[in-house]
Amino acid sequence: MGDFEYKTAIENGQVVRKQFITCVPEVRMAEIDPEIDEFIVMGSDCLFDKMSSRTVINYAKSKLKLMPYME
Repeated sequence: MGDFEYKTAIENGQVVRKQFITCVPEVRMAEIDPEIDEFIVMGSDCLFDKMSSRTVINYAKSKLKLMPYME
């Protein structure tokens, strides 16, 4: 998973392949309360390295408001 070029490194003048990008997901389990929870956001660390959880939630809510079937 990921770009093969990011799995290479130079060691002692030799190009070697390493697993810098992993295909093993980080999985978390959580209880969902349909009375409180509105939606689930699944995202990579790339998303959450750039945006806070609150920013992601606000963005998702703003997009959901634009969907006519979500009213």
